[in-house]
Amino acid sequence: MCQGLAGENRYETTVEVAKGYKTVLKEDIDTVIIASGEDYPDSLASSPIATVNKAAILLTKSDKLNKYTKEYIENNDIKNIIIVGGENSVSKNVENELRNLN
Repeated sequence: MCQGLAGENRYETTVEVAKGYKTVLKEDIDTVIIASGEDYPDSLASSPIATVNKAAILLTKSDKLNKYTKEYIENNDIKNIIIVGGENSVSKNVENELRNLN
Protein backbone atom coordinates (compact mmCIF):
# COMPACT_ATOMS: atom_id res chain seq x y z
CA MET A 1 0.00 0.00 0.00
CA CYS A 2 1.29 3.45 -0.93
CA GLN A 3 1.34 6.14 1.71
CA GLY A 4 0.14 9.58 0.73
CA LEU A 5 2.68 12.01 -0.62
CA ALA A 6 2.48 15.36 1.12
CA GLY A 7 4.54 18.32 2.18
CA GLU A 8 4.03 21.33 4.40
CA ASN A 9 2.61 23.33 1.49
CA ARG A 10 1.71 22.93 -2.20
CA TYR A 11 5.29 23.61 -3.32
CA GLU A 12 6.82 20.95 -1.12
CA THR A 13 4.00 18.54 -1.97
CA THR A 14 4.79 18.71 -5.71
CA VAL A 15 8.42 17.91 -4.90
CA GLU A 16 7.32 14.90 -2.83
CA VAL A 17 5.22 13.72 -5.78
CA ALA A 18 8.23 14.16 -8.08
CA LYS A 19 10.34 12.09 -5.67
CA GLY A 20 7.60 9.44 -5.85
CA TYR A 21 8.45 8.75 -9.48
CA LYS A 22 11.63 7.04 -8.27
CA THR A 23 10.48 5.64 -4.93
CA VAL A 24 6.96 4.53 -5.84
CA LEU A 25 6.93 4.11 -9.62
CA LYS A 26 10.59 3.06 -9.91
CA GLU A 27 11.10 5.51 -12.78
CA ASP A 28 13.78 8.14 -13.24
CA ILE A 29 12.69 11.45 -14.68
CA ASP A 30 14.85 14.06 -16.37
CA THR A 31 12.12 16.57 -17.23
CA VAL A 32 10.10 18.89 -15.02
CA ILE A 33 7.32 21.32 -15.80
CA ILE A 34 7.35 24.59 -13.89
CA ALA A 35 3.98 26.21 -13.23
CA SER A 36 2.68 28.92 -10.94
CA GLY A 37 1.67 27.75 -7.49
CA GLU A 38 -0.39 30.89 -7.02
CA ASP A 39 -3.15 29.85 -9.42
CA TYR A 40 -4.13 26.36 -10.52
CA PRO A 41 -5.13 26.50 -14.24
CA ASP A 42 -1.59 26.32 -15.67
CA SER A 43 -0.55 23.34 -13.59
CA LEU A 44 -3.84 21.57 -14.29
CA ALA A 45 -3.60 22.21 -18.03
CA SER A 46 0.01 21.00 -18.11
CA SER A 47 -0.80 17.48 -16.92
CA PRO A 48 -1.09 16.08 -20.49
CA ILE A 49 2.33 17.58 -21.30
CA ALA A 50 3.72 15.92 -18.17
CA THR A 51 2.27 12.58 -19.21
CA VAL A 52 3.71 12.71 -22.73
CA ASN A 53 7.14 13.81 -21.47
CA LYS A 54 7.23 11.58 -18.35
CA ALA A 55 7.71 14.79 -16.39
CA ALA A 56 6.87 15.96 -12.91
CA ILE A 57 4.99 19.21 -12.39
CA LEU A 58 6.68 21.51 -9.88
CA LEU A 59 5.25 24.77 -8.58
CA THR A 60 6.88 28.10 -7.96
CA LYS A 61 5.97 31.64 -7.01
CA SER A 62 5.55 33.84 -10.05
CA ASP A 63 8.43 36.19 -9.19
CA LYS A 64 10.95 33.93 -7.41
CA LEU A 65 11.87 30.28 -7.79
CA ASN A 66 10.50 28.31 -4.86
CA LYS A 67 13.21 26.84 -2.60
CA TYR A 68 11.79 23.29 -2.66
CA THR A 69 11.56 23.32 -6.44
CA LYS A 70 15.08 24.75 -6.73
CA GLU A 71 16.55 22.11 -4.40
CA TYR A 72 14.83 19.28 -6.27
CA ILE A 73 16.18 20.44 -9.62
CA GLU A 74 19.68 20.96 -8.22
CA ASN A 75 19.77 17.55 -6.54
CA ASN A 76 18.43 15.49 -9.43
CA ASP A 77 19.56 14.87 -12.98
CA ILE A 78 17.04 17.22 -14.60
CA LYS A 79 17.94 17.91 -18.22
CA ASN A 80 14.73 19.53 -19.49
CA ILE A 81 12.62 22.25 -17.91
CA ILE A 82 9.32 23.29 -19.47
CA ILE A 83 7.80 26.52 -18.20
CA VAL A 84 4.04 26.95 -18.65
CA GLY A 85 1.75 29.92 -18.29
CA GLY A 86 3.67 32.82 -19.77
CA GLU A 87 5.46 35.66 -17.99
CA ASN A 88 2.42 36.67 -15.93
CA SER A 89 2.45 33.23 -14.31
CA VAL A 90 6.19 32.51 -14.22
CA SER A 91 8.33 35.61 -14.59
CA LYS A 92 11.52 36.14 -16.56
CA ASN A 93 13.26 36.31 -13.17
CA VAL A 94 12.28 32.69 -12.45
CA GLU A 95 13.36 31.69 -15.95
CA ASN A 96 16.76 33.29 -15.33
CA GLU A 97 17.08 31.54 -11.95
CA LEU A 98 16.39 28.23 -13.69
CA ARG A 99 19.01 28.94 -16.36
CA ASN A 100 21.61 29.57 -13.66
CA LEU A 101 21.09 26.30 -11.80
CA ASN A 102 23.96 23.82 -11.93
